[in-house]
Amino acid sequence: MKKKRFIQIIVLSVAAILLLGIFIFVRPSGFAGLAGMLWATDHSDQATRVAIHEIDLPNQNLIITFPDEDQRWLLHYKKGCEGLTQDSKTVNLVAIGALDGVKDILKLSVDVQCDVDQAKEINDEFIVNSIFPAGTEAILTNEKGVRFSVQFPQTCGTIREFLNEKIYANLGDKSIQEGDHLYFPRNAGAGTCVVGFSRPVEAVKTVDKSQSFIQPGVISDLKAVPTDRAVELFWKKARADENVDYYWVSYDESAISTKGVSVADMPNRQKASANYFKVTGLYNNQPYFFTVIAIDKQGRAASQWSNVATTIPKASAFRPGAESGNVNRKLDLHVSSEDDRMIIFEWSLLTHATHYLVSLEKAGVREFTLDEKQRKLIRIGKTAARKGRNLRLNVKAMDGLKLLDEAYYSFKF
Repeated sequence: MKKKRFIQIIVLSVAAILLLGIFIFVRPSGFAGLAGMLWATDHSDQATRVAIHEIDLPNQNLIITFPDEDQRWLLHYKKGCEGLTQDSKTVNLVAIGALDGVKDILKLSVDVQCDVDQAKEINDEFIVNSIFPAGTEAILTNEKGVRFSVQFPQTCGTIREFLNEKIYANLGDKSIQEGDHLYFPRNAGAGTCVVGFSRPVEAVKTVDKSQSFIQPGVISDLKAVPTDRAVELFWKKARADENVDYYWVSYDESAISTKGVSVADMPNRQKASANYFKVTGLYNNQPYFFTVIAIDKQGRAASQWSNVATTIPKASAFRPGAESGNVNRKLDLHVSSEDDRMIIFEWSLLTHATHYLVSLEKAGVREFTLDEKQRKLIRIGKTAARKGRNLRLNVKAMDGLKLLDEAYYSFKF
């Protein structure tokens, strides 16, 4: 009896070994295939082979669907899944509980896997066409080509990173509306924004894609130089100046308050086409206050007015002549300040300039020439010999012996 039992055990053992050998021989992956089968079996209640519809390798994003389902999911994964390629069509997704970006895993093989840190249900996608200056409204176009103007809280500033790129949404209805969620790829769990208000783009002003959506910068270096019954204003060009159409100049005899005051309500407004303006018709020995704001080609103003510059017109004050200029408009030679004793001129330092040749002419005759290295200003004294004479200041930016730029300023006092 014992002998018969022993023979049965031997037969069963041999059969098991033969079956295992056949399995390893037939499957090309050999033992790895067996291990993979055992892993799938152990995790069959958690692992699912999902379809990949879109893949963004640089930003580590996937758009996937589960078997026999139309619902799309936006996944963002961490490093470790370098085995994914642009041609990958499927991947194993291990969801621990609900798919929510917490303890979820993409598994490429037994040894290759990476964590999923964002998992969002989506049912539409949008291209961010433009973002308005305040940063709380954007024009979005959905998959069907329908455009919407969408408003959202200041906390959704992340959308600025996706201008002309794709973002995703989970809409409660067929069109985007208040309370819907926008999802930004490559931002993990923080890439979520709730829509505050939405309307079809037909209900808002059509936006030209060629327009700049950078708000003009605030001017902070306004300077006021007094002359006889007039004041000359100088300032640097506003940021995004290529889209600036003009400047509003405002002035008054009393201190100007710009806070909470609309452009239309500012006193004595005058339009300037460049970053220089001369205000005439003023009273001598009367203090005046000046401020400037940039307006772009879409009629949008900078977020606030410039600094307030103040000065007092005087009959004996410095008066520029009609002739002044700048060859390449790089040196920006200008008057920075003036009093009863002297006039201070400044210019810009150019990147490749090794030195500057500065000369003063009086009635066409050169009075002096200076060779300055990194100096950016010169003081011209109001001497008796110069008073009432036609003066011209010349500045040349040099790179060794090569002329980079030349500016001049004709004046008298």
